[in-house]
Amino acid sequence: MGLVLFLAGLGTVYAQDAVRKAEAETAAFLANTGYLGLNPADTLGSTVFLQMSPVEARGFIFTPECSSVFLIAPVLVIAGVMLVFYRRVSVKRLTGATLASGIMLYAANQLRLVMIAQFVKHWGVADGYPLSHRVLGSILVLGALLVAYVSFFVLVCRRRRPVQP
Repeated sequence: MGLVLFLAGLGTVYAQDAVRKAEAETAAFLANTGYLGLNPADTLGSTVFLQMSPVEARGFIFTPECSSVFLIAPVLVIAGVMLVFYRRVSVKRLTGATLASGIMLYAANQLRLVMIAQFVKHWGVADGYPLSHRVLGSILVLGALLVAYVSFFVLVCRRRRPVQP
């Protein structure tokens, strides 16, 4: 099982193009729900095209650097290594912690794209994009990365305390 998780982490990096396309599809789905205040969206590969106004559409590309692949893959690799070399870890807890961390990081990256789209829609590319992508987006993803990794290790490494009579 540890080797499977380790190879899944490496395989995710290898297959990052497919993951980026899935991220684009997820972002388009979220935009098309109408709940986020975004206009209709469509995808082409790893690019999400969002309708900013009746006459303007913008393409947002999930590049390898902006994908959640390189956030999630280390969690899978660490989980695999822990399972192989640290025998006292519960497979059930490790699997749950890995899944929770992966979902958290994927969701944070989707939230980041929605935030960038909202900023570009309201303040334009010149003002909205640099602030939302470089500054706030980085803070959001780094915060999510911190929370996900700390949660992962707390969920995996905590021990049950005996009940005091």
